[in-house]
Amino acid sequence: MADEEENDRESILAHFQEVTGMTDSDQSRRLLETHNWNLESSVQDAIAIQETGQPVFTMPPMQPFPSPPPPAISSELRSRSRGGALGGVEDERVLRAGGSRTTGWWEWLMGWAFFPVRLIISTINELTQLILQLFLGNRLPGPAADPLRDVSEFIAQFQRDYNSNVPFMDSSYGDALEVAKKELKFLLVYLHSAGHEDTPTFCREVLASEEFHLFLIAKNILLFGVDVNSEEGARVSYILRESRYPFLSLIMLRGSRMTVVGRFEGYTALPSLIDRLNQLIMINEPELIVLRTEREQRTLDQQIRREQEEEYLKSLQADQEKARKREEEQQRAREKEERERMREMEEEKNRKQFLLEKEMRRNRLPPEPVSDSDAIHFVIRLPNSTRLERKFSPSDLLQSLYDLVYSHEDINERFVLVSNYPRQEVVCNEDGGPSLDALNLGKKCLLFVQYNTD
Repeated sequence: MADEEENDRESILAHFQEVTGMTDSDQSRRLLETHNWNLESSVQDAIAIQETGQPVFTMPPMQPFPSPPPPAISSELRSRSRGGALGGVEDERVLRAGGSRTTGWWEWLMGWAFFPVRLIISTINELTQLILQLFLGNRLPGPAADPLRDVSEFIAQFQRDYNSNVPFMDSSYGDALEVAKKELKFLLVYLHSAGHEDTPTFCREVLASEEFHLFLIAKNILLFGVDVNSEEGARVSYILRESRYPFLSLIMLRGSRMTVVGRFEGYTALPSLIDRLNQLIMINEPELIVLRTEREQRTLDQQIRREQEEEYLKSLQADQEKARKREEEQQRAREKEERERMREMEEEKNRKQFLLEKEMRRNRLPPEPVSDSDAIHFVIRLPNSTRLERKFSPSDLLQSLYDLVYSHEDINERFVLVSNYPRQEVVCNEDGGPSLDALNLGKKCLLFVQYNTD
C-alpha cells in the first residue's frame, strides 16, 4: 500500500515538473507537500510564482485516487473520472445549469431537426477526448508560449463574432488573479469552447448583453476569458477542471489565497446567472469587506505614520536649522570675542612697547646745557596745550628733540614737529639728523606737535 502511494506521488511529481519546468525535485516535492500533493493547486501556485512572483491560488487537499472507470462516452462520467484522478474541490460552490435554457417553439423545432448532427459532433468530440484520456492520461499542458497573445486573440475573435465589446481583461490568467487579489475584487473566469452547441447562444444572449455588462460594473467584478483551444486556455481549463460548457468560475481572495467560490457548468440563462452570482456575492462579499476594511485600516495607519514621520522630520529639520543658526551665532560671537581679545592683546603689546620706547628715549636724552650762551631754547606745545621747555646744545641732533616729546606722558601716538613761521614740518632723517643748529631756527624756537593722521 505504501509502495503504491509512493508510486502515485512520483507520478504526480513527474507531471508537476513537466508542466512547470521546475528541475529541482526537492523544491517541487516541498511545494506539492504544502498542498497535500494536490496537483492542481501546486501547479497553479508554481505558475503564479513564475508570472507574478507570488502564490495566489489554493485548492483543497487532494482526495485518494479512485479506480479508473470503464470507457464511456458520457461527458458527466468523463468529468468524474477527471476530477477523481486529480482531486475533488469540496470547498467550491458548484452550480450546474445544463438544460436550463428557455426556448421558443421555433427554436425547439429547429433543435430537433439538427439533433442528429449535434449528436454526431458531440459523440466524435467525446470519443476523441476519451481516446486522449486513455492513451495520454492526465497530462498537464505545458506553459503557454505567449499567454497574453492567446487572451488578446480570443477577445478580438469574440468582438468580431458577436459585435460586442465585452469588458474582458487583456492579461494572462496569472495577472488577472493578481489584479483581483490586489484590488480585492471578484474575478469571473469564462472558458470559451467555440465548438460547443450552447456557446454561440450563451455568448450572444448572456455575455454580450448590456444587462450583463451593467451587472459587472455594479458589482465591481473583473471578467477574464480565454479559448480552451489555446495554450493559455488549456492551462486554465486543466486548473479549473470544467466538464461542461459554457463554463464560468467565480474566484475571490480568501485568507491569503485566491479561491474558487462558484462554478457554472452548462448553459445558464442571464436572469438565473445574475441571480446566482448575487447569491454567491452576498455569501462571500463579507470576507472581502473585512479584507478591504483591514487593508484600508493598514493604509490609514501607514498614512498616519507617514504624516507623523513627515511632521517629525519637519520638526527635526526645524530644530536642526535652529541649532545651526544658534551655532553660527555662537561661532560669530566666539570669533568676535577672539578678535576683541587679539586686538586688546595687540594694544597691550603696543602700549608696553610704547612705554619701553618712551623710557628708552627718555634715557638717551643728552644732558641739558648749563650755559645759556650757546644753548638753543625750545618751547614745544602739545595738542592738549601742554608746554614743554628745554635747552639743547647746537650740536645735538633733531632726534633728541623728538625723544623729548616722545617721552612725555601725554604723548601716546606717532607725531611730527611743525614750525609756525614759516609753517613746515621738522623731520628727522634716517640717522637722526640734522643737528639743531643746522635747522636755523634761532636761539629760541616755538614748535607744535601734530599727530600723524595716516
